[in-house]
Amino acid sequence: MTRTRKEALRQAEAAFAAGGVPDPALDAQWLLADVCCVERLPLLLALQAPLSEEQDALFCRLCARRAAGEPLQYVLGKTDFMGHTFRCDVRALIPRCDTETLCEAVIARTQGPGTAVLELGAGSGAVSVSVSLACPGAQVTAVERSALALSLCRENAQLHGVRVEWVEGDWLEAVAGRQFDVVFSNPPYIPRGELDGLQAEVRREPCIALDGGQDGLDFYRRTANGLGQCLRTGGSLLLEVGDGQAERVCELLQGRFARLQVLNDVSGLPRVVIGDGYDGNAGSVAVD
Repeated sequence: MTRTRKEALRQAEAAFAAGGVPDPALDAQWLLADVCCVERLPLLLALQAPLSEEQDALFCRLCARRAAGEPLQYVLGKTDFMGHTFRCDVRALIPRCDTETLCEAVIARTQGPGTAVLELGAGSGAVSVSVSLACPGAQVTAVERSALALSLCRENAQLHGVRVEWVEGDWLEAVAGRQFDVVFSNPPYIPRGELDGLQAEVRREPCIALDGGQDGLDFYRRTANGLGQCLRTGGSLLLEVGDGQAERVCELLQGRFARLQVLNDVSGLPRVVIGDGYDGNAGSVAVD
């Protein structure tokens, strides 16, 4: 005899709590709702409904993965970003709500038809696809050095029916000689010495998407020094930054834009550094 939804949730929550899962009740609900093909509210309004044998078996398999520390988004195989659902798995970093601040700022600067937009380090493709959905007249190009991540990008673009130019390569070198109106990135920014101290779940995400070099600023320096090769005069640069990095990144860009600003994320933390009005005649920045 299979369990009711209520019994399954109670047992999963207990297993998750014992395994140190941060939000055991909520994660159990998300997983069971997915198994039952319903939203969370209808699930909770019918807790006495029995699970079929297939549903019970699938729920057990998913719960075992979550209890073992696999991120919820990877277990579900999907996540929500900017009001859209994207495929999500071990091929790329999990899109997070903090990055919606970056995405919204990019969209605000991509209103004119034919605007050439470049993303550096596309990951799952969620940001570039979201920009394409919001700005269908834009010409969106995205660079990603991981072939596996790039395959996920293409799947997400196909899922949402948008056209993005996906380029496999290493940062700005992949689009050498091309010019863009808007350049943006959520680059790897974790200092290398802090990687081993990250939460166990985060360490399951691709290290290539996290490792920002010795001080976490390697990719910001590379971007700043390559601006003259890719960003049109008057253009905009938008960079997501880690905790405590906004001031240093602004220093790297000082004197190269008519205006620099820092946007806070939904938690009120400095999250996005923006340079508007690029001065194409400005010199390079220090790399050390």
